[in-house]
Amino acid sequence: MMKSLFTRAALLGASVIAFGAAASAHAEERPFCSGRPGMGTSPCALSPGRVMLETGVDWQRIEDDTGLHDTTAFGQAILRVGVTSTMELNVGWNGFTTLRDRDQSGEVAVDHGAADALIALKYNLKNPDGSGVSIALYPFLTVPVGKRGIGLEHMSAGLVVPVTLPLPHEFSLDIQPQISAVVDDTSTGHNITWGTTVTLARPVTARLTLQAEVGWQRVETVERGESTAYVGFAGGYMLTPRLQLDVGINLRLLGQVADHQVFFGMSRLF
Repeated sequence: MMKSLFTRAALLGASVIAFGAAASAHAEERPFCSGRPGMGTSPCALSPGRVMLETGVDWQRIEDDTGLHDTTAFGQAILRVGVTSTMELNVGWNGFTTLRDRDQSGEVAVDHGAADALIALKYNLKNPDGSGVSIALYPFLTVPVGKRGIGLEHMSAGLVVPVTLPLPHEFSLDIQPQISAVVDDTSTGHNITWGTTVTLARPVTARLTLQAEVGWQRVETVERGESTAYVGFAGGYMLTPRLQLDVGINLRLLGQVADHQVFFGMSRLF
């Protein structure tokens, strides 16, 4: 079952690449628009036929009463392709993940394997090139192709509504309310997750943009609810007009979320 889902996701990704390659010669030029380095996505959409690859490496650590828990994900990637002037298709993978747990006695346990896949559509409602006030709808499915214990056991679905607001002095404000649902471990109900991220960004040079981000979410399970929150700082550097490099760090504010999360990656427009 999992191999079949993974094969379908791979075939879909290959089809996306082929479609983008065939249409890129006729693509409309728009400003560079990446969802990185923030934790969400941007409301701007790629022009028809354009393809963007967003990929990176992520490390995070949680320290609790049981010990230290490190998670490293290599090769996290989202492949985006412009389908119409206001819509794009996204196919993603959460990467090859390594889990390393060290308990209070010093004993270490390591597990690793593939993580889950993502299929999403982005439909821009206003200013698909990202200029001015830009708004989009981003429905998504998380497909459980990952190894048991690393990925989800059931498919999840959700909706993000990314909004970008221009502010004075070249600042911009991104707000991303979202909600998702997944069958719980007992298969008797659904866990509902809802929350938002708020990002303040500003270019400091022609190539470098810095941002600060705050994220909050609430997970409602059959038995109880729990809130988590983090604050993050990141920067993106345009190495060329079609290649952005990024790096960032997130810090825990509340709940069972990573105490420290460090990431770096790139976005390449084709």
